[in-house]
Amino acid sequence: MNERIEKQLSLEPKGYVKVICSVIVLAIFLVPSIMNINFPKFNAQSINVINKIISGFLHPEFSFLTRGGNTGLIHLMVETLAIGFLGTLIGALIALPLAFIASTNVTNKTISFICRTIIISIRTFPLFVYAIVFISIIGPGATCGVLTIGITSIGMLAKMFIEAIEGIDPQLLEAADALGLTLWQKCHYIIFGQLKSNFVSTTIYRFDINIKNSTALGLVGAGGIGTAINNSIGNNNWPRFAMIIYVLIIVVLIIDYLSTKIRKRLV
Repeated sequence: MNERIEKQLSLEPKGYVKVICSVIVLAIFLVPSIMNINFPKFNAQSINVINKIISGFLHPEFSFLTRGGNTGLIHLMVETLAIGFLGTLIGALIALPLAFIASTNVTNKTISFICRTIIISIRTFPLFVYAIVFISIIGPGATCGVLTIGITSIGMLAKMFIEAIEGIDPQLLEAADALGLTLWQKCHYIIFGQLKSNFVSTTIYRFDINIKNSTALGLVGAGGIGTAINNSIGNNNWPRFAMIIYVLIIVVLIIDYLSTKIRKRLV
């Protein structure tokens, strides 16, 4: 028996042969595509722009940091945080009941399938698609950013909530059924009672992501600090651009630190 196995293995191609064949196949498909890419060529103008960007980061526009009004850096940063927070809150409030309905250990398979289809449909489209749609409907601004963050948060949060709900100990649910608890009581006292820390931790994690998304949304007119970034780049105002980036890095680092601390305490 062992001789037959050894003989069969000897007929198999060696490991390096498989690797070489794989590389050749990839090269056949990838090389033509790579050859068709028009790589940018650096010229004197490109070098000049790079020098201006470096100079901007070495000499940021500190006056923009202290500017008041709706166009000031502090106001725009607070608006970005508000967009991320409200969007995350809306997403979590909608995702939580959807997750319960979509979980197979809470509802029947038909209802679960319908709800999961809705959640997957929401997750299908990228962030900027929703942003452009909302801008077309209600116009640019912070409201558009909140709605975009909210609807894109539903998909991810619902998915993670479902995994947590379906991962709960089945014996707890069986005990709840034995005690004669209603579906509402089972969801409220057993499932939510066991997983509320998980739900809060997941929502905080999503908020951390949404702060970065809120910044990106401003580039297409959905409010927040991204609008100032877009204007700075358009006007070649690299000192102002640098000041925005510095403040943004500091804020994101603080939020990341605080959210990590909070999530560790909850787990």
